[in-house]
Amino acid sequence: MAESISPWVAARLDDVRARARQWIESPVLDALVKAMGGTSDATVDELVAWTAQTLDTRAGAERRDAEPVNWSGEIVDALVRAAGPLGLLATAAPELAAYDGVLVLGGATTGNELRTALVRNLVDEGLRVGELCGLAAHRAFSPSERDEVFVQEGVDTEWKHLRRCLATAFGPLETVESVAGGIGSQQWMDDRYRGENGRALRLLVAPSASSSRANTSEAVAFFLERHSEDLPRTVLVVTSAIYVPYQFFAVAGRLVVGGISHVEFVGTPTSVSGDRGSLAQRIAQEIHGTVESAVRVLRS
Repeated sequence: MAESISPWVAARLDDVRARARQWIESPVLDALVKAMGGTSDATVDELVAWTAQTLDTRAGAERRDAEPVNWSGEIVDALVRAAGPLGLLATAAPELAAYDGVLVLGGATTGNELRTALVRNLVDEGLRVGELCGLAAHRAFSPSERDEVFVQEGVDTEWKHLRRCLATAFGPLETVESVAGGIGSQQWMDDRYRGENGRALRLLVAPSASSSRANTSEAVAFFLERHSEDLPRTVLVVTSAIYVPYQFFAVAGRLVVGGISHVEFVGTPTSVSGDRGSLAQRIAQEIHGTVESAVRVLRS
């Protein structure tokens, strides 16, 4: 992580809005829009419409299951070049020496492994943390995530894999308490564990308001609900750097309004090696999502 990168930190909703306004008005974003054939100095509504038409390639699918697109080398270069300044490649080191809680956002298998490993590294380097909480969804593995080892262990969903990763990093895990409820997409779970040296760990599996998996906002709302009587005052949210801008604008405001006094996001670095076309498509998708979440928080 690079110290020179501005940290993603909020103590008030106004902090989130100020960062969103700065990001939306970034000359880097404006230059990217122009390089891809959009209108320079577009209004917010024009920008939202343009990113939806030009950058959104998921068509409702999970990120890694989106159909590939074939952009020119110039467009690929423009997207990759913009990713760093827009905050999608790396995050700053944690600001504080200690956090009351660490919140690991669940995701695809690679993300779960890298995020829990990042927390392990931070702790080994001296970061002091209170409760370590994984936040996941009832999402079945996509075809690209399935692995024979996981099948043999009965690990076939996002939350089971995140639990496996927490156990690898901080286990063995001893169950202290397990409560669950709901049916279908409304299923939820709250498991508490004792890890190495008595470390407090928790796994929350959030319910969804729709027929699909819980989204980030629903998951964070569930986190606040389950911590209503023991809310940590300082929280380090751990995700992937490429998702930090979108997720910060989507939920940091909810966390501070919910009573947390210091919310900070860090992410595992985005690899720029390999297929640049695939990387550019991922960057484009997250820029689109970030524009939408930034606009939502500005208008909230």
